[in-house]
Amino acid sequence: LVTSTTAGTSPVTVYLIERTRSGAQLVPSRRTVDDASRPGQRIEALFAPTTEDEQDAGLTSSIPAGTTLLSAPELDPETGQLTIDVSEDLFGIEGTELVLAFAQIVYTATELDSVRSVRFLVEGEPERALDARGVEQEGAVDRGDYAAVAPDG
Repeated sequence: LVTSTTAGTSPVTVYLIERTRSGAQLVPSRRTVDDASRPGQRIEALFAPTTEDEQDAGLTSSIPAGTTLLSAPELDPETGQLTIDVSEDLFGIEGTELVLAFAQIVYTATELDSVRSVRFLVEGEPERALDARGVEQEGAVDRGDYAAVAPDG
């Protein structure tokens, strides 16, 4: 677990990518935010470039530089579904890299107990997330959709 301290007071777990000869998998990394209870701050922490310590540990991110949250994520308290609206920069990648980017976002968002699944909007329009098999999913996705790249343990 790599810990990176920047401005902020609350540690949160974000998920980065470790690439091996057998493929890629999610790895938890610690970053800090002002308010760990706010899903948007967790996502923004994930969207930040990897730190020197993270890079030294061999971690990368599949989320393209420039990807931003366009509005505060909205959580449905009844279903635990978090809706996030991201910039179309996310689609500067495709295939496996896009699958990994979706997995990073879903795992990071669902670190909050109140978040069970994530629904994606791109520039305000509903977008189907790709699961670990690269299949477009209707509606929200959760950790189960990315079991193939799940962190060890």
